[in-house]
Amino acid sequence: MSSLDEAIRQAGVPDTWDVLIVGDGAGCWWDRPCGWGCTLIDRHLNRRRAFDGGMSSGSIAIAELMPTVHAMLWYDEFHGATRKARLGRSTLHVHVVTDSRTTVNHWDSLREGGPKGVKIRKKRPLWNVLLQLGRAGYMFHFHWIARNTVGLNALADELAGEARDAIAGVKLKSSNNVERKLDVEIYNINATA
Repeated sequence: MSSLDEAIRQAGVPDTWDVLIVGDGAGCWWDRPCGWGCTLIDRHLNRRRAFDGGMSSGSIAIAELMPTVHAMLWYDEFHGATRKARLGRSTLHVHVVTDSRTTVNHWDSLREGGPKGVKIRKKRPLWNVLLQLGRAGYMFHFHWIARNTVGLNALADELAGEARDAIAGVKLKSSNNVERKLDVEIYNINATA
């Protein structure tokens, strides 16, 4: 059984999926970098694309949601409208497989329009990206599987950790590739503004 088949089986993804995203985030608190990674699979083309990214500071909740946001913004820009037109449908079913129960619970709460014991205040603007994509013809379904139980999930975990570590290690380099310190601080720029 392939990693894709195993991810679909373990997550309980129905046979009606159009797009599958297997993603993960790596982070902690706002005072530290975060990263994310995922694989997006277009069922109808049988094509895959990996995504990863990071930010200099961000919570784990943001890191867990960013794989879906990142991948779907790309997919919508380059493939979504064409795919819907070729299938003769206005909606594509996007199934997201994650090892974050919190992310699944938050989506279920938003989708059902009520709190269901989950309060989404601070990350609401980021969730609104997916709600807006929903209005553009994507029906999202979130599924939980345990960490590193299938190859695609392990890859997402690895991409997320590498992206977080890469952004944490970013240093300014001079033209001859020597680390340098800036001669200016953010408080010295437009200090009177």
